[in-house]
Amino acid sequence: MKGAALHYESVIALLKACRVDVGDIGHSRNNFPEILRAATVVICQRNNQMLLQPLLSTGLPPHFYITANKSTVNRHTNQAILLIVNFNGKRIAVPVGAPPVYSVDVNSVDDTSQVQLIGGSAVELADSIINTILEKTGLPDHHLTRLTGATCDGQYVVLSGFAARLAERVGVSSERAFAVPVTWDAGHWMNLVVTDVRSVKQQTFKGSAQLLNTFIKRCNVFNDELQHGKGYAMLRAISESNKSTAHAPKSYAQHRFMSSNYQQWLSIEKSLPTLVAGFHMMNPRSKDDPNEELKFMIQGQDFVYDLLFLLDFLGPLVQVMNALQNFTVPIWKQVKFSNSLIEHWKSISVETLAGLPRLSQHETELQDLKYKEMDLLPGYLVVHQEKGKIAWEARELKECRASAEKFRKDLLHSLNEPSSSCIHEACTTLEKCLDLHSIYTVMCGERSETKCPYDKVKLHLHGISSFKKFVNYVSNLPHVRESGFLNINSVLSNSLFDKLKEFLVSTIWGELLHVVGTEIFHQLSGEPMSKLGNDSTVEKLTEETNASFQLQKNFVVKISNKDEPLTVALNEGVFYSLIFSKEEVYTVLGKDLCTLLDVSLCLGGSEAVAESY
Repeated sequence: MKGAALHYESVIALLKACRVDVGDIGHSRNNFPEILRAATVVICQRNNQMLLQPLLSTGLPPHFYITANKSTVNRHTNQAILLIVNFNGKRIAVPVGAPPVYSVDVNSVDDTSQVQLIGGSAVELADSIINTILEKTGLPDHHLTRLTGATCDGQYVVLSGFAARLAERVGVSSERAFAVPVTWDAGHWMNLVVTDVRSVKQQTFKGSAQLLNTFIKRCNVFNDELQHGKGYAMLRAISESNKSTAHAPKSYAQHRFMSSNYQQWLSIEKSLPTLVAGFHMMNPRSKDDPNEELKFMIQGQDFVYDLLFLLDFLGPLVQVMNALQNFTVPIWKQVKFSNSLIEHWKSISVETLAGLPRLSQHETELQDLKYKEMDLLPGYLVVHQEKGKIAWEARELKECRASAEKFRKDLLHSLNEPSSSCIHEACTTLEKCLDLHSIYTVMCGERSETKCPYDKVKLHLHGISSFKKFVNYVSNLPHVRESGFLNINSVLSNSLFDKLKEFLVSTIWGELLHVVGTEIFHQLSGEPMSKLGNDSTVEKLTEETNASFQLQKNFVVKISNKDEPLTVALNEGVFYSLIFSKEEVYTVLGKDLCTLLDVSLCLGGSEAVAESY
């Protein structure tokens, strides 16, 4: 390899001598590391300036949370560390470093029989994170109190002492619920909902595990037969001749999230007739061979039933996982979204097909052994094979329905357990008081000349005890207490919360509708809210009634001078951006509220950015 690299450089030098435009010849493998090191110095200086520059909205430098991921990419195990900060309306991920996890204890080097490795424990991982931040960003130690949270995967959360050590190094009491909470990345713990069932974590999951594992095996037949070479060429030819859809088959990746593998099933649903036709073209004897197992695996009535059921049932889970891996979604949304998923799964009925749109659409077809004009085979599976003897098991629709109902109950049980044990107390508390969608739901009503359009008492009582807990925590942060201009105190929590609520009320029912309301609500139907005239007012605000699964309900808005109501969705990310970037917003809210919101958004988030790093 070294000889090849040297030869490459000599060829580049020759081309350069021949006046070929090969770019800057100095950027070779020998000089590039030095260029990176020089760039790193400048990047670290700019990161330091950003982290120490006070925000216009709060008067303080920005708060931040960390996300870390320990992995072995090659021979070495490193810990990727990133800071997540809200700066001028944008949430930014700042790569800090990826120090090695393990090293040799210097005290044991002299005695080769006693050489010991250090690193990997809870305390050592926490120390590595803090030391790397201080070294690479140049932050003074007393600024560490602005590190207000951490989001990691399960290996950090279950480590005894990791959270306590982080809080100790930051300089806050670990006894408080909000003190540097180490939250479990929602994408990871929600993926356990499926993997726990598939791996039979409980004996009651055995039947559902068999259903899921058998289904995955059946789906992989398409990958084995048609992904490469002659099979793929045959699939393309059939697709072009029939002018039909043919997505390239994918295999089920054991190490990927359920949300990624779900795409395999979607592509099979869209291309199933073409995929089956391609299989038979590759195996011309399969149609007439009554003992051909593979054709029953991919063309059986029971296979199509399982495919449609699992797409319907697991689709909302995938939707929640994808949403919670979004960089801008606040940490408390995992409470709201997981509760929405639990309620949806409870409402599903395998018998009446409620909540199962694909199965409902194709139920009659399946009973007639048809799917998208393709003939289906009766449901049979090979359950045992020995010395030329093959044992088949018939699987009719009633067996499919029984398996589906068992799977629904097992997944619901599997979700209920981690949703109560994996969600941090800080998330639950903030969801009760700072979830914007919930606050706007309380503000629903109709304008009237005689009374307020919403229930003022209900709005005032909403989340006040939870907000007081949070204010009490923020008021005791050293840099907040010593600021000299912030007036954050638990005694004033009600007045601060009322000020936030009054601001939000004004974005719908008051003068801030055209300044803020038209930006944070984006229309799904009707004329865009951004085109409303300055004389327009909201006459009625209600939650949309929709039977299909939604992470959170949309709103229906009736405008004073419009005949048709608008269906709008609340874009909370835009609101959080306006807090730090729009003067009309942060001036009205004031530095106290903006500081509270900045801290709340930096208690944690998604760890997906660390995975990609």
